[in-house]
Amino acid sequence: MTSTNSELKPQANEFNAVIDKLTEHITNNQDRLDFLDILHQFRHTFDTSKATQAHIAIHHTIPTADVQPTSVCPFYKTPQQREVLNKEVEKLLHDNVIRGSTSPWASPVILKKKPDGTYRFIVDFRRLNAVTKKDAHAQPTTEELLNRLAGHRFFTKLNLKSGYFQIPISEVDKEKTTFVTQDGLYEFNVLAQVLMNAPPTFQRVMNNLIATGRWNYVVVYLDDILIFSDSIKEHKKHVTEVLSILQKARFTVSPSKCIIAFEKVEFLSHIITVAGIEPSPDKIQAILDIPSPKTLTQANRFIGKIGYYQKFIKNFAKIAAPIHKVTNKPGPKKREFYWAEEQQLAFDKFKQILTTPPLFLNFPDKSTPFILSTDTSKVRVGGVLKQVVNGNLKVNYYLSRLLSQTESRCSTTEREALAVMWCLDKLRYYIGDSSVTINTDHKPLVNFHKKLNFGNKRVDSYLLKMQDMLPQIVEIKYKPGKENYDADYMTRQDNQGRDEKEEWPRGTVTWDDEAIATVCTRSKTKQQQQQPLLPTNDTVVLNTPITKNASTKPIPATTTPIDPTHDRIRRTQEGDSNLSAIGQIATSDDGNHYALVLTDNLSKYVIAEVYPGCIAKTAANLSVEKYILVHGAPERLIIDNGAHFSNALMKAIIQTTNIKHAFSASYLPQTNGQVERFNATFSVQLTKYCNKENSDWDIFLQQVVNAYNTGIHAKTGFAPYELAFGRKFRSPFDSTSPVVKLPRAADVYKYIQRSRKIIINATCENIRPQQHLSKPRYGTNRKDSTYNIGDLVYVKVYSNRHKLGERWLGPFEIIQRCGDQNYIVGEQGTTRTDRCHVSQVRQVVEWHNVALLAD
Repeated sequence: MTSTNSELKPQANEFNAVIDKLTEHITNNQDRLDFLDILHQFRHTFDTSKATQAHIAIHHTIPTADVQPTSVCPFYKTPQQREVLNKEVEKLLHDNVIRGSTSPWASPVILKKKPDGTYRFIVDFRRLNAVTKKDAHAQPTTEELLNRLAGHRFFTKLNLKSGYFQIPISEVDKEKTTFVTQDGLYEFNVLAQVLMNAPPTFQRVMNNLIATGRWNYVVVYLDDILIFSDSIKEHKKHVTEVLSILQKARFTVSPSKCIIAFEKVEFLSHIITVAGIEPSPDKIQAILDIPSPKTLTQANRFIGKIGYYQKFIKNFAKIAAPIHKVTNKPGPKKREFYWAEEQQLAFDKFKQILTTPPLFLNFPDKSTPFILSTDTSKVRVGGVLKQVVNGNLKVNYYLSRLLSQTESRCSTTEREALAVMWCLDKLRYYIGDSSVTINTDHKPLVNFHKKLNFGNKRVDSYLLKMQDMLPQIVEIKYKPGKENYDADYMTRQDNQGRDEKEEWPRGTVTWDDEAIATVCTRSKTKQQQQQPLLPTNDTVVLNTPITKNASTKPIPATTTPIDPTHDRIRRTQEGDSNLSAIGQIATSDDGNHYALVLTDNLSKYVIAEVYPGCIAKTAANLSVEKYILVHGAPERLIIDNGAHFSNALMKAIIQTTNIKHAFSASYLPQTNGQVERFNATFSVQLTKYCNKENSDWDIFLQQVVNAYNTGIHAKTGFAPYELAFGRKFRSPFDSTSPVVKLPRAADVYKYIQRSRKIIINATCENIRPQQHLSKPRYGTNRKDSTYNIGDLVYVKVYSNRHKLGERWLGPFEIIQRCGDQNYIVGEQGTTRTDRCHVSQVRQVVEWHNVALLAD
């Protein structure tokens, strides 16, 4: 008896030290004494000196139907690993977690090395799990549990010690948990974590034991039990009741992981107070310690960890978009990994946000109606849940996500309806049975929840899915984008994702402004609002929808601009430019019947001027005054073979400006394709505005050119104006005037250089697929030959040929070779020469050579 008392005394002293530490923060002496008494009353629940099994009605079962038992040989272990394995088995036997077995089932053991050099004991139950019938018991969601804690002041958290090992397994199913080592077979008496249905069984046990009937003051997530109350008096009662249940069922809690009667508690990696919720500092630090990803797995791990806290991060989907380009690639490229500057900027931006207070959300006030602001763009949906409490606007939740490819192809109305319904579904735990007013910037959705049939199958399906929450919607209000700024901003990059709503001429159309109002039709969007000079991040918008126009509609002068700058910085033109003349066009009332056109190959930007006559002086004027002196000299100028270009004046200008030049082949528009492509578009569009006599075509030329330059080019994916000038084109019909904010010139220069590099790379990437598509179409069955100087060739006839006339003239002699595709040919015995493309010539084959081939 004396020996027993001497053993209990140290244990009692140790327990007293533990509970003193658990209650030392309670400042009220009486409250502290009360909690000490409670803990003493249930001291056996805190006794971790030996392992215990709970006395509960529910035992874990492993339904495997009538499948044959599976067994494998033990995996090879080194002598050091065998020593570790033997110690682990001895410990489990001592705690009655396992026992010896003669089962026909056998799963192997894996020892996984941890960073500190020790090993983790794992039984590989994959074969058993594969034949186990799945338990569909639902786990409570994090948001559901956190929302239950709203508005409560006192918290006590209890953590079960080795919680899974306290849940017994059904006797008939123990043999299925057998694992094999070099020393024999062992089977589990209690629940092992890696079994298929271990979490559902654990949650069912805890729900039935504690949570059921006590939902208003206790929540349970597996082995974490959180008791919450409004007053300290209530809290004492609630803690007593929960500890009584645990002790009766012989559950043991781990004192080192418990906290008693705190006003701030960490639960499910969140810090909870009476006012609201914030991320756990430890988890934030763990994210900050993550280095830049080197593999796809690391990138997915980072976006998963940061995504757990996305409700705290405004514009989460927008910021994460560059990383999702890496992690969400479709099809065969889904395993490819790259990490460029764009991804690193998003990575750093997230870390910056996590270290910039406040990261805090207010708990909802159930007595106050909610306000839900929603919005969508072509790429994402988002929303903000708010409440006005005592005259102060409080944010409860941020949410946003990327749209799927199918969703992004939906109409604007369908996407706006999706935003409303998706946000309501995600926030149903927060909203509960409270009323909610929804703000949207899409007027057709005003009170659409009250309509039995909206007239759109997709929208009607959304209404059907959310019919249980429709009665809670007080009103759906229309708020323009500039007023619905919080949700609107979450779905868009700066100036990105403009929605094509409808096109209409601005203002009253009169005879004087008819041409301008018609040509310069544009989409009125939410984004026509004040813009900062430079974006807060370093991203550049590279995605834009291409407007497809019917042949009877004018080219809309719409743009989806890159991040704007109000400083007029011109970029130096690079690459090739093309110069050509269009004529003769019908003589206008002002006497003009020529148009000279110059196009930049990369940006597709067009400059055009009208002239009464196409002579050398007019060509020189366009090249120098309208192009070179304004935009800088191109690297190379490709010009056609008109006399107005191949003259001494043009040659002098080209030499003086140090421009490389090349002539296109006669009668082959493909060699000057950029400008010829515009010429074709120009003619069709100009015809729409001219009178019957076409005598006013020169009046509308610049409007058509402007529409072309500010519209989205199908090949590059950008407006030519944006690529040429690196900024947004501001139409004279924009209803708002941006506030100009001048930063340091050095910052603007760095931003423009960075933006320009990204945009040009993106443009080249957009052009490349188009070239791959065009090449097979143009090059099918083509076998262009290579000719040497002195070879005799025939030249194709293009002009003045009737149907029965000769198609080829010659022979002519190859005099000079100009690159791989062009040749100078001359008529034998004369000084007359001409430039021809390789597709325009055919080699002369003499008859005796033909005869030899025939033989």
